[in-house]
Amino acid sequence: MIDNIPLYSTVQNMTAKELTYAMNDIRETLKLHKVGTTYHKKLMQERDLILNKMSGEVVKEYIKIYGKLEK
Repeated sequence: MIDNIPLYSTVQNMTAKELTYAMNDIRETLKLHKVGTTYHKKLMQERDLILNKMSGEVVKEYIKIYGKLEK
């Protein structure tokens, strides 16, 4: 379930370079905020969306190179 549709839409339209920059920025910002705070939770949600997008791109590239995924 997507709780934040505008954020989801933004992440889906980001380039690989933008995703990498955002991921690094989130990683550094997480170090500054305590676990369990509202802002920490928001950052984790953004991180999860970015990871999902990046992993989807890896799967697409794998399929291009090696064909369909084996089960």
